[in-house]
Amino acid sequence: MNNDLHRPFDLAKLDFEKIRLRRRKRLLLFTSPLIIIACVVGIKWVSLSLFTTLSNDASKRGDYDSAISWLQPLTLANFIKPYIVYYNIGTAEFQKSDYDSAEKSFRRSLELRPGNDECSVRLNLSLTLEKQADLLVEADDIDNAIVKYDETKAVVLDSQTPCEVDVTTGLATMGATGDTEKSTDEQRQLLYEIYKRITEKSDQQKKQRNGDGDEDNNNDDDGSSKEQEDENMPSDEQLEELEEQNKDQRQE
Repeated sequence: MNNDLHRPFDLAKLDFEKIRLRRRKRLLLFTSPLIIIACVVGIKWVSLSLFTTLSNDASKRGDYDSAISWLQPLTLANFIKPYIVYYNIGTAEFQKSDYDSAEKSFRRSLELRPGNDECSVRLNLSLTLEKQADLLVEADDIDNAIVKYDETKAVVLDSQTPCEVDVTTGLATMGATGDTEKSTDEQRQLLYEIYKRITEKSDQQKKQRNGDGDEDNNNDDDGSSKEQEDENMPSDEQLEELEEQNKDQRQE
């Protein structure tokens, strides 16, 4: 019979320091992924705030290239409202008259489903498409200008639900929540003006392409349309108000 089975356990033989060390290693092994995730989230959060601030400062100086450069790193693995980064990039690209790039950024922002902030993105996308169409008119590319105007009109019409507005009248509509907090009075007014302006521009270019009216009438129409276009363009105060809203949204 083996008497070792009945001997009392010798505590002196235990190395408590090794046991504690082994437990610490196990604990570290299990918790290290959580620590790494927490560190990444913390760094991302701080960088989002810091780079956005630096971008805003560059925009205020009119240095839009730097503003875009500060925002580019935030497009990588950004899980904190990622649409805002593309919205801010698109705004900077619009301000530097890079309308093709701005369109891509705003469309990417829409793809990320901003929800209640969709109105601001669609409004800026509409202004961007309108600018592109105007440049096509200046280049006498009437057919493509008409396509771009109609595309702009479609975006404005699609803005009615997220912006809770009837763009044909400029009146606010009651959304699913029973209020109109998704958009401001300035945004709804701008959408109404864009819709009216785009409709007139599109109709004018279609008439010119189809040769409706005589040459003199066309010349008169061009002059009056130019004056009307200038009147319908958003005022500096409206654009400044929109930019202030953009800044507030970036800060949020």
